[in-house]
Amino acid sequence: MDPLVVYEYLSSLSEHHRQILLPVQQILRKKGMLAAKKRILRSLPELGSDASFDFLHAVAISGDDGKNLVNDIYPNFHQVYQLLLNDRQENYRRGVVYYVAPHTPLAKVIESCGQSDPNPFKVDLNFECLPPPEAEKFMDDIIDALYDEDVISLRCYQEELAEPAYDGYNTIVCAPTGSGKTIVAASVIRQHLIQGKLANKPNKVCFLVTNTTFLSQQAELLQGFLRGRWKIVALSGTSGADVPLVQTFYSNDVIVITPQMIVNLLNGKSMTDELMPFSLTMFSLIVFDEAHHADEKHPY
Repeated sequence: MDPLVVYEYLSSLSEHHRQILLPVQQILRKKGMLAAKKRILRSLPELGSDASFDFLHAVAISGDDGKNLVNDIYPNFHQVYQLLLNDRQENYRRGVVYYVAPHTPLAKVIESCGQSDPNPFKVDLNFECLPPPEAEKFMDDIIDALYDEDVISLRCYQEELAEPAYDGYNTIVCAPTGSGKTIVAASVIRQHLIQGKLANKPNKVCFLVTNTTFLSQQAELLQGFLRGRWKIVALSGTSGADVPLVQTFYSNDVIVITPQMIVNLLNGKSMTDELMPFSLTMFSLIVFDEAHHADEKHPY
């Protein structure tokens, strides 16, 4: 790989990247390419959770050898990385905060305001983390807000239907058409996702819809009930034809999908090359819409 091309691409991602990789150019001039490559590799753990994907993309654009190497490792890496970039564009606009630890002298804070160098108290939340105690406090505040705001209001009979599922039991909700079974499911999903946040577990929901006609409709209903707090994606044989499904599962909180696509994945039949193995255990909650279809040769 050409370390200069890799350095330039990674440095262009953020000011945080640029500062971490600043020594690479000097190392390249004084010690040569091998030393520069080593420095880039040693810097990756400081460049965020997606650094390995950014690095592979930089290698792929550094020349034909790099492109061939990445293609050999991950045949559909370009598709996966494009998904990551789309996800980053939609959800990673987290901004910059200034964190000053307790007992920091005020004079030091005032002095930093006039510095031309990067402010030592600045934290880019896209790629950096707050110190653990503060990060935990921020998460507690977020969870409190999730509990206090956007609560799904259920009627008494709907609460009764949802109660066993709230408690973690396998539940069949049997009620007339128009009685609000979807809102019951949405409330159970919301509770489950919040419990995952509280326990620091990445809870993930699979919402199975038998008919592709209603796929987008159910996804939109869930978006409305969950107030956009969680990442929801709808996948059918058509919409999921060109994307790695398992990677998409990992990138979202609620996956609205047809049961046949899950059956195909379990049987090892996928329309795309998957980089990651699939297992139903990746879902912590599975919702079966129209569960009465679970008979004979139906995908359920």
